[in-house]
Amino acid sequence: MRLYYVELRRQLKTKSVCILIAIGFLLTLVLSYLPISYIEYTYESDKGTSVTVSGLEAIQMRKAAWEDYTGKIEPEKIAAALKQYQEALSQYGEDGIFTGDMPASEYHEKIAPIYRWIYRLREVYANPQTGSAADISNLSEQEALDFYNQCYRRLDALMSMEQQEHPSAISQAQEMYGKVEMPFIYYPGVDGAVIDYMVFLIVFLVIIGVIIAAPVFSSEYQTGSDQILRCTKHGMHKLASTKVKVTLSIVTALYIICTLIFFIIVNTAFGWDGCKTSIQVAFSATCFLPINIGQIQIITMVAGLFALLASVCLVLLLSSKLSTVYTTTVIALLLCFVPMILNAVLSGNIGMWIRCLFPTGGVGLSNSFFYELIDTNFIYAGSISIWIPFALLGFSIIEIPIWSALTFRYYKKHQV
Repeated sequence: MRLYYVELRRQLKTKSVCILIAIGFLLTLVLSYLPISYIEYTYESDKGTSVTVSGLEAIQMRKAAWEDYTGKIEPEKIAAALKQYQEALSQYGEDGIFTGDMPASEYHEKIAPIYRWIYRLREVYANPQTGSAADISNLSEQEALDFYNQCYRRLDALMSMEQQEHPSAISQAQEMYGKVEMPFIYYPGVDGAVIDYMVFLIVFLVIIGVIIAAPVFSSEYQTGSDQILRCTKHGMHKLASTKVKVTLSIVTALYIICTLIFFIIVNTAFGWDGCKTSIQVAFSATCFLPINIGQIQIITMVAGLFALLASVCLVLLLSSKLSTVYTTTVIALLLCFVPMILNAVLSGNIGMWIRCLFPTGGVGLSNSFFYELIDTNFIYAGSISIWIPFALLGFSIIEIPIWSALTFRYYKKHQV
């Protein structure tokens, strides 16, 4: 333990590590503040004028105004929402609702609380052949009342269209969707736009983590101090093991503290009741994971931690092989961005397998683990289908001990 604390103090006293930790905390506070500051709510004052407020005041006013639309979304509520929206359509038209013909105060009072339900209706009654969303003006009250039965039919149609050659994928989706709680639950609170900021934060924290890890071994190769350390009693395997443990401890502590700060700030601001909202309301009625908004945030944070640890372990392996900090850092940063590029240029099963095998395969702005949780993508090996979130998380967990063991091996074999 003494060697551990000595190495911990040494790394924490390194100027670059201190700066990176400070940047991590600063980014956390900024990204926690931004989604709160962008919220606006417009209401009509006693004088008949429209007043727009933002930030925490807007969030509180929105929660109060939408109180009648919270809780379990029974079929009768959906039918009433459809009628309310169709009345607005007949008065203002589709364009008029969103382009300003409808007064902002009326929009926030009558449309904003129900627009998620309307989108879900359009989604589940989409054309089964083309996937085109249904025309909301043509939907009937009976169709709204049959919403939850239609959810199952829509999932079957969607999976048959996307996975027609992979029956195991269809059966997995149906099995998970069968566990989804219905009626869905809705409370105003954290939504997808807010979780996007969590995705940004995870990307930044992974980048910070790999930069912290890059010089752990290669800096000592570069300065020549490694020659001295290898001559000491614990200068081989024990020292390498300690360096790995300390580096993982630092990046893990930074990640957990920063993501918890973000999680607590945004959910306190938007309301903890919002964590009860079904992800099928917030994102897609055919999300087949039976969880709520609070749980999807936690799962995203946990998956991000495993991706961070796998990435850092791989960078430590590179650091134990390469003799300069610059080369290690450049390759470490490429490691963070390659999956984003692969996601854009490689399609099909092979491309998805390659991306999933990267430790940072679920860390990115377009290839985030969070986005895969609300999607229906699988990878395939013969008749076996694996839902991509399972693959990303599984490979990250498997790679942590593999990269760590190889780090010890290459460090012991390194020739000065």
